[in-house]
Amino acid sequence: MATPKIYKNLIDGEWVESFTGQTYENLNPADTSDVVGIFQRSGKADVDAAQAGEDEARARYRAVVLRAMQDLEVSISQYRAARLRVDRLQEASAASQHAAELALLRFKEGATDLLQVLDAQRTQLEAQDRLAQARIDAGTAYAALFRATGGR
Repeated sequence: MATPKIYKNLIDGEWVESFTGQTYENLNPADTSDVVGIFQRSGKADVDAAQAGEDEARARYRAVVLRAMQDLEVSISQYRAARLRVDRLQEASAASQHAAELALLRFKEGATDLLQVLDAQRTQLEAQDRLAQARIDAGTAYAALFRATGGR
């Protein structure tokens, strides 16, 4: 016969001896002289400790879930705002491009001077720059949303 294994109580993720300090032997039903294992005899204090550990684990889990839900809500809100900003800046960029084209056409027809064309083109480039930055921000917000939904 091999030496029987001693089993402890699993409480709050750790293997511990019972508060009672008592054990009992589990016998092989086919050979009652063969001890299959020695187990901790648990009492009310062990049950209370296990329940306290469960309560703490549940509280930690709820806090993690709440934090994850808050992160998700913030990420959704930030992505939505970033997409709205991109949409508005696309409209502004198209309008400034149209204005630059009109200014160039007026210059070619002699109705305005080169300074107005250059000013319209500068405005167009600034709008394109803001649009490019907004697209970067939207991409960053999308990546944060992906992470908040469990993506790696």
